[in-house]
Amino acid sequence: MGVEWKLGCERCLRFLWLGSQKPLKWRGFQVGDGVVRRFMGLHDSRGGCALTLTNDGCAEPPWEDGVESGWREDVLSRTFWDSWSPAGMDCAHCGATGPRGAAANASTEAGSGLRKNQALWFCTASCFAEYCAYQATQRDRLIYDSTDDPVPFGPESVLAVACLDCRVHLTVDGADDDGGTARDMEALAHFLCEHVGEHRLAALHRTPGESDERCPWLGADADSWRAFVY
Repeated sequence: MGVEWKLGCERCLRFLWLGSQKPLKWRGFQVGDGVVRRFMGLHDSRGGCALTLTNDGCAEPPWEDGVESGWREDVLSRTFWDSWSPAGMDCAHCGATGPRGAAANASTEAGSGLRKNQALWFCTASCFAEYCAYQATQRDRLIYDSTDDPVPFGPESVLAVACLDCRVHLTVDGADDDGGTARDMEALAHFLCEHVGEHRLAALHRTPGESDERCPWLGADADSWRAFVY
């Protein structure tokens, strides 16, 4: 697996496992680029959220302090391994046979059971509840289910991320930067690699035509910031 990393919101006490820290291998994030983009959208800096990124080389992050800390792991996170089987997906709690074939690879499924992410499935709501209880008692980790949380941005929006300490920012819009490299989710992963540990990170989604004043590093104070170039 190599070095693993996690992203947490200090305000909401929620965190997400990003997978193995290998941007070149995953062309972004092992947990899935859409999962990372959605998590950052749910923890927009304009709502007071502040993000912290850690990996295996950092001091023990607050979410490792157990249930008493109040931190919860987003269900979209590393628990997706719990449904995997060679044939497809099985219930992550009781092991009952789940989606097979194309359905097992789909991001959503209209059939029976509860689909929590691209590879986490439960046959009943009670199995999901028992799974969450098991995680709290056996792994000392609370689970947060964000799957029904409304996403506060549209498909046309672009993700903007900044390190408030280094005053460097990146807009993930798919366009090329000054060096000819696409500002995509892989570029974001490399950006984050440079700001692991004692860094304050901020993220928000900008819609076309939205005032730059809503994004401090692009507004009136932009001259004191620099754009990230990978």
